[in-house]
This record gives sequence, C-alpha cells and structure tokens, in this order.
Amino acid sequence: METPVLKTQSSLNFLLVEHDLGAPTNGAAQGPQAVLAHLFAKIPQAQTQAVSTITQTTTPPKEQTPHAKSLEQTLETCKSLRDAVSKSLKKKNFTIVLSGDHSTAIGTIAGIKTAFPSLEIGIVWFDAHTDIHSPYTTHSGNLHGMPLSAATQLDNTADRRQVPTDHEKKLWKEMKGLAPTKPMVELENIVFVGIRDMEQEEKNLVKGRDCLILDAAYVKHESSNALVTKIKHHLRHCDIIYMSFDIDCLDKSIVPGTGTPVENGPDAEKVLDIVSQLSTWERVVCFELSEVNPTLDPSGKTTEVATNIARNALSFLS
Repeated sequence: METPVLKTQSSLNFLLVEHDLGAPTNGAAQGPQAVLAHLFAKIPQAQTQAVSTITQTTTPPKEQTPHAKSLEQTLETCKSLRDAVSKSLKKKNFTIVLSGDHSTAIGTIAGIKTAFPSLEIGIVWFDAHTDIHSPYTTHSGNLHGMPLSAATQLDNTADRRQVPTDHEKKLWKEMKGLAPTKPMVELENIVFVGIRDMEQEEKNLVKGRDCLILDAAYVKHESSNALVTKIKHHLRHCDIIYMSFDIDCLDKSIVPGTGTPVENGPDAEKVLDIVSQLSTWERVVCFELSEVNPTLDPSGKTTEVATNIARNALSFLS
C-alpha cells in the first residue's frame, strides 16, 4: 500500500481544538495553545508549519442534554474537526491534533475515516479510562468518557442505566454518523494503554472482546520494546493507525493538571518510549494529545510533560 502520509518537517500540520465542554472542569481549552508554545520552543523548525484553530461555540443549546452534557456544541466542534483532519490527511500531511478534552476525539476519528473511507483504522488509546460509555450507560454525563462508544457504534444498551431523551438520541445518532462508514472503527482494532479506571458497564462491554488492554500494571511489568511488538502485532491487519494520548494516562503525581487524574499510572519514561517508537511506524497517520488543563497546574509541570509526549510523537523527524 502507498504510504498514506508523508513524515517530513514540511508535511506537519497542527490542529488546535480549544474545546472543554465535554469535561467536568473548564480550562482544558487552554491546553492546546500552552503545549504548542512549549513545543515550538523545543522544536523551532516546526514553527514554519501550518497551525489551524477550532474553537468551541458559545451559542446556547436548543435543549439541555443531561445524559450527554453539551452534546449539541460538542457535535459542532467535532464536525469542524472532522473536516479539518480529513483535509489535512488528503494532502498527505502528518496531522497533530492538540485538543482540550477527549470528547472531540470522535471528530478526529471521523476525519481519518472520511479521508480514507476504504481503509481499516487501528487505534492506540493511551488513557487511564476506556472512554466507551454512552448516553445510556454514563454515570457522569460527561462526553469525554464517550468518544469510543460513538466510534464503535456500541451503545451497550444491555447495561442501560437511563433512557436518553429523544433530542439526545437524535444528536447522538448524528455524532455516530459523522463518518461515511459505520462503525468508524471496530472495537477489536483498539489497543488500550495505561488503563486502570473502568466502570462496570465498560468492563462488561470489553470483556470477551478481542481488543487489547495493556493496563497500567502490565505496562509496568513489560519492556517498551515488547509492548510495541505486541501493539503492532495486534493491529497488523489495520491499514492506518491513530494514536490518541489523554494526559491522564500518566500518574496524577506526574500530571496534576488534568480534569480526571488517576493514581497508579504506568512508568512515564516507558510510555514516552512507546510513543516514540510507534511514531516511526509508517501506518501512523495522526497523533492527538488531550486533557491538559493549565488552570489546574499553575506550576506548568503538566504542560511540560505533555510537550515531551508531543515531541516524542515527532521522533521521525530526528
């Protein structure tokens, strides 16, 4: 297969998504600009590359969506992000998405599938959470816990905790239909890295499925080389790969500036090495970094760690 994107300095494209309506705490919308400024300081040559910014709407929703908070506004952000990602990838640009909260990852996935509708997507999901709740199963109503439910078309109504309103169902159906094919990705084509905080409904959904879960304890036990080999083997049938990194994948002592920090994270240096190794894989077409909230960490420690992750995702430049 022809190389889907070019991995050169001149083919980088940065997309900033200033959106935090999918999280319980405001502030993550400031994360993309903060990370980009630090990244450009570390990689000055990258400053010549295109940067586009998508900002969340301030228009009040027509109706409240308690089972999927800010669903209407997040849908609009995801549409814009889908179009931007698709346009970037069609130009063979390696696309770096710096996003606020993780809810908008559905727009990124939809954009990848829109650009490459006939290709099979694999996802490496670095996160403390599986983010595969739906409006039917969510405990919080926060959309940043739902992107993979939308992408896989798995609402998990068997474990339904509530019934969404008709308005929520309509918007959720539109969210799931952002790409030309359904589902956008098969659950079996997802590798979860660093997982350690799953609610029962999510456990029930992934139990017995062939997705690969490299939880935090397992990552601590294995070498980075062995983990990369395992990831590549699991996704060997996929044509293109999307890496998505929620900063809460790391321990909360390392990254306090995020909305849902979790203790007992995997070894940070090992995770950074995994990102670095995977970045050189020709199938990886897009990298996303999310959930950096500078307002929760005035020291800037979290932004610095996030910048190192983003820099490792560009290891193919060295």
